Amino acid sequence: MNDEQLLRYSRHLLLEEIDIAGQEQLLNSHVLVIGAGGLGSACAPYLAAAGVGQITLVDHDRVELTNLQRQIMHQHNSVGMSKVGSGKRFLNSLNPGITIHAIEQKADEALLEELVMQVSVVIDCTDNFITRHLINRISLKHGKTLVSGAAIGFDAQISVFDFRQASSPCYACVFPPDPHFVETSCASMGVFSPLVGIIGSLQAAQALQILIGFGEPLLGRLLIWNARNSQIDEIIEIVTYTKIAGLIVANTTISREGLRTPAAQIEQMGAGGISGKPVTLRATEMVKYIHEQSNGKIPMMAVGGIHTAQDALDKLAAGATLVQLYTGFIYEGPALVKAINKALLQRVQK
Repeated sequence: MNDEQLLRYSRHLLLEEIDIAGQEQLLNSHVLVIGAGGLGSACAPYLAAAGVGQITLVDHDRVELTNLQRQIMHQHNSVGMSKVGSGKRFLNSLNPGITIHAIEQKADEALLEELVMQVSVVIDCTDNFITRHLINRISLKHGKTLVSGAAIGFDAQISVFDFRQASSPCYACVFPPDPHFVETSCASMGVFSPLVGIIGSLQAAQALQILIGFGEPLLGRLLIWNARNSQIDEIIEIVTYTKIAGLIVANTTISREGLRTPAAQIEQMGAGGISGKPVTLRATEMVKYIHEQSNGKIPMMAVGGIHTAQDALDKLAAGATLVQLYTGFIYEGPALVKAINKALLQRVQK
C-alpha cells in the first residue's frame, strides 16, 4: 500500500482482525454486486469505502424519482440515468483508488456465467425470486460465496451460502422454487427506507468478513429483521428449522438501564450479566414476542426476574410452558415455590 492508502484505511489497520494483511486482501479482491437499487445502494458504497479493489455493478434499470426515498447511491440529478452509471459516478467520487465496472444489462444466465467465475464474492441485491434462484444456481456451480439479502415493507432477511464448502446449504434449500409463487414489489407493497440500508450494510459487512477471513459470518443461517419492533428473529427460524425441543428465555442481560446503583459504581464493577428483578419485564416481553412470532409452536421455559407468584403467572400468560427460578429462589426462599403453586391452583379452579 502507498502512503495515501495507509492513511485512507488507517482505521481498518488499527483493527487486529484486519491490519495491513487484511486490507491488502480487500484491495486485491473483486466483488460482484447484482442490483443497484435499495440494497445495492447501501452495500456497494461500504465495499468501495472499505477498499475492495474491484466492484462490478449489474443492473438494467434506470433511476426514477420514486427510488430516491431509499436508494442513497443516486441523487436527484441522477433521475433518468442508468443505475449502474449513477452508481459508478458515486462510488468513484467516494474512492477514486478502486475500479468500478458498470454493466447496464439484465442479470440473465449468460451474463452471470461470464461474471461469477471472475469474482471472489457474489452479493445478491435483486428484488425478485426468479433472479435470486438463478444467482444461487450459478454461484453454486462455480463454487463462489453468495451473500443474499431481501427487503420489502418492514421485513427483511440476509443469509450467506459458502459454496466453497460441499456441506453448505443453498438459497433453494431455504426457499424452494415455486412455480405458483406470486411476486411482490416495492411498487405495490412499499418499503421502509432505512430497512434496505440496514440489510445492504450487513451484506457489505458479511462480504468483508469473508474476504478477509475473520469472525463468524451468517454461513448457513438466516437472519430476519422486522423494522416495526427491531427484533432479530434468527433464533426463531433456527428453532423452527432444526426442530429443537424448546427454548429457555431469557435469564440475563448486559444492559444497565434502570438500575438504582450509581453509574460510577457500576462502571467500577465492570462488565457482566445481570439477572433478577432488572430483567423481569424484558424477559416477559421476549417470551411474549417469541410465542407470537412462532404461533405458539415453540415450547419455552421462562426465566428471568421471577420473584413473586404474579411474575410467574405473567410469564405463563405471555406464552411460557414452564418457569424456572434462580435469583428469586435465592432471595425469597422455598416459600416462593409454594406461592407460585398456590397461585396456579387458584387460577385453575376459577
